[in-house]
Amino acid sequence: MQTPPENRIREMRQRAGQTQEELAHALGTSSGQVHKLESGKLGLSLQWMVRIADALGCHARDLIPPPSGSVEERAGQLTEKAQILTKLVAAGHFRAASALASDLGKALGAAADDFPD
Repeated sequence: MQTPPENRIREMRQRAGQTQEELAHALGTSSGQVHKLESGKLGLSLQWMVRIADALGCHARDLIPPPSGSVEERAGQLTEKAQILTKLVAAGHFRAASALASDLGKALGAAADDFPD
């Protein structure tokens, strides 16, 4: 069974000064659902990313941790971000896609600096 990728929902919620209950209310769901999303027990879908980012007043890209680790780990993380970017564009979320594309470009540049060919 594949584990869901890490996310930064809890960190961004705390930065926004919200409790799980307050975020749940803003999302129209339960605090248990928010807990599952934060802990990675429930995968973070594109729809959830956009809804949570809107409720927290941040970009969807802020909910995804920056790439780190070995070449293979960073490559996997960058691939995941590229897939999310594709889904954002396909769903018409161009502002969120633009922000993620910018971050992806910076992360690719940093990976190229850290791991030259």
